[in-house]
Parts: sequence; structure tokens; C-alpha cells
Amino acid sequence: MKLVKINRAIVWIMLIIILIAMVAGCATRSPNPKYIEYENNARGGGGVNNLASQSNPAEVSRESANLRGQVTNIDGVQDATVVINNTRAIIGVTPEEQYKDNAAVLENRVQSSIERNAEGIREVYVTAEPSLFRQIRAVENNINNGNRPENYNRELNNIAETINANGGMTMEQQE
Repeated sequence: MKLVKINRAIVWIMLIIILIAMVAGCATRSPNPKYIEYENNARGGGGVNNLASQSNPAEVSRESANLRGQVTNIDGVQDATVVINNTRAIIGVTPEEQYKDNAAVLENRVQSSIERNAEGIREVYVTAEPSLFRQIRAVENNINNGNRPENYNRELNNIAETINANGGMTMEQQE
């Protein structure tokens, strides 16, 4: 009789453990909407104008590097730094020697090229000002090192406003 009671107790304990394991294993977690959006974009959505670009440092780095490659291929550009922020590109360029005295011409060439070739970009801010170039490069490096792009919204807004105030080229001015 005592053996039967022990066997029943063991069976009940086993059933409780199995039930707990089933409930814990089947529990659903709330999905992360940014991750879902990133997965959707990775499966075929895309362009610059997507949530993945804004929440995923690796994606922003990749898109910025692609755009930087386009900019550095423009005649007259010695070096470039690019940060994509939402639907805008903030670009710093170092002009080659022949454009050092007339950086506005180079800024205009860069702006025109990006306007024609960069899908999803609605605003382009271009500067050849060395101090702004360094600020843009610092933000680009931070994002490349894994920092979240949205952490730099205020700084990028300030850079864009400064470019605008200093007469740098923006797509909005060209329209």
C-alpha cells in the first residue's frame, strides 16, 4: 500500500513537471516590432526609407557606405563621409585641389548626383566645410561601431541646419 502511494506521488509530480514544461515552452513572447520590420525589409522591402535603416546600426552603416562609394566616385571628391538619417543624407566632402577654392560647385555636383541616383533619399545636405566633415565622420564612426542611429538625431539636425545656414547644398533648395 505504501508503495502504491509513492508511485502515485511520483506520477503526479511527473505530470506537474510535464505541464509546467509545456506551458513554459508554449508561452508566446511579444514580438519586437522593429525586428519584425527589419525582417520584412530583409525579405524584399527596402530602400533607404525603412525602419531597419533607422533602428539597425549595421543596416545604416551599409547604406551609408554604399552612398559614400557613390560620392567618392564623383570627379573632384577626394574623401567623403555620409550618414543616412530617415530619408535624408548628410554628406561631408573633402574637395580635390581643383575645387578647394570653389567648393560650392562640388557640393552642387554631389547633391545633383545623389538626387538622381539615391533611391529613398528626399533631402540631401552637402558640405565641404572641414569642421562639419569631422562632425559627420564622428557620427558615422559611432554608428559603424554599433551605436543606434537615432541617438544622433539632435546632432544631425544641428549639422543640417548649419549646412543650410552656411549656404551648403540641399535638395530642398534645388527644387
